Amino acid sequence: MESANSTRIGHPTAIITGASQGLGYALCRELLTAGWNVVICAQNGERLEIAAHSLRTLGSPGALTALAGDVADESLRLALIDAALRHYGQLNALVNNASTLGQVPLPTLLDTDGQLISQVFAVNAFAPLRLMQLSYPHLQKSRFAVVVNVSSDAAIGGYEKWGAYGASKAALDLLSKTAAAEWGPQGVRVYAVDPGDMDTAMHRMAIPDDAGALADPTTVAAAIADLLTGSMPATAARLRIVAGRIRES
Repeated sequence: MESANSTRIGHPTAIITGASQGLGYALCRELLTAGWNVVICAQNGERLEIAAHSLRTLGSPGALTALAGDVADESLRLALIDAALRHYGQLNALVNNASTLGQVPLPTLLDTDGQLISQVFAVNAFAPLRLMQLSYPHLQKSRFAVVVNVSSDAAIGGYEKWGAYGASKAALDLLSKTAAAEWGPQGVRVYAVDPGDMDTAMHRMAIPDDAGALADPTTVAAAIADLLTGSMPATAARLRIVAGRIRES
């Protein structure tokens, strides 16, 4: 694990999962440019290394720590928390962005494999919950603290063939809503954020022939960055981003 520049101690620090591309990568760019420390992870180590090389040109020396691994693995989750605390001395934000579609092409419920749906829930719902549990004691000590769990309109849509993924995001929504109620009084804000349909590799994998208008992840990331800095307070535990603006959902 890399050593951080000692001048980075005390700067606001975020953990972002699934940050080698798409929304996670765009959000990391936003935060590094704004002077944050960021700890990121992704399952594909080669892709993460390429992303980290590019991201390090934006922030101050030592502001980025990148760890390869699967968020469903407890050892990675513990390593993410350790990196934030050991390198930067605090944790202000957790962004649970990593997700998996499971089976591709997306299956009907009748064709959904039981073992694979367990893997979808492990990444999309159980891993975020565990990271929230591990992060909470450190978030609570911070001057400001925010958890953003990246959700989806599939969580409430009931779309054909999106049953497994949608159910996992619905579970994440409810976990977020519960955490918001339990942790809000302790100074830790928790949001489930539906970013809308974005121009990402995951979306193209799910719907290869989608001809609709897709949001630029950079625009969505800017809105989430505003949430993390507290400049856009919201009262609802579930939010959505429309045309780059936060809306209650």
